[in-house]
Amino acid sequence: MNFNNEAALLCGVYHGADIGCDSIRTLLPKVKNPEFRSDLKTQYQQYQEIQNQAEEQLKTLGQCPEAASLPAKMGIMASIHLNTLANRETSHLANMMIQGSTMGITEMTKALNHYGPGDPKVRSLAENLVNTEQGNIERMKKYLS
Repeated sequence: MNFNNEAALLCGVYHGADIGCDSIRTLLPKVKNPEFRSDLKTQYQQYQEIQNQAEEQLKTLGQCPEAASLPAKMGIMASIHLNTLANRETSHLANMMIQGSTMGITEMTKALNHYGPGDPKVRSLAENLVNTEQGNIERMKKYLS
């Protein structure tokens, strides 16, 4: 077992889910469509569950998870605020979520490729985040117009 690689992948999972939660928390006050709001809340719960699982696995390795850095969080919040200043239409917000999920898939896929076979439990959680992001993209597509 390579604890460094496992911890690094779990930290990536934790950060990815943390960024998803932060993005949704920032976006929710701007959402008017009740169905879209409900879908975002579902995504938020999924991210929280994955984040909690990553935290538990990190703790078994003797590691403490760290949230994304304050500058990273501020950058995401600023980007969301700027991108919604002129357009808060549901289609635009869904497109933003799709872009974020796509970035999450890309980053986690890179991490998985770098990680190699490793611990199946750790790999499974990272793959779960990728699958969750893919499901989120599919869920958001119905709001595009």
